[in-house]
Amino acid sequence: MSQVAWDMGDGTTVICGAGTPYTAGVEGPSPDCGHVYVKASSRHVPGGGPWPITATTTWTITWSGGGLSGTETLELSSSAELFVGELHVLNQDGRSQ
Repeated sequence: MSQVAWDMGDGTTVICGAGTPYTAGVEGPSPDCGHVYVKASSRHVPGGGPWPITATTTWTITWSGGGLSGTETLELSSSAELFVGELHVLNQDGRSQ
């Protein structure tokens, strides 16, 4: 696989490589690729709803056989809907005023 292009539904496209294998117990943001939505999916259109996302993978295929060889490019896409929530937090320092 050459790359994955993520259309995040909010006008952002994120291009990712093959990625880093998952390691259990490791916390933190993705080392290779990520996206942060600035608002909940319910607020992006009147009446609410999910973000429409599409992932398009690009594969570069090198082949040979029968005395011939070549390179081909193949793109495959898949779409889904992503619900992104939001959380409001009130911080208080515990001191009386």
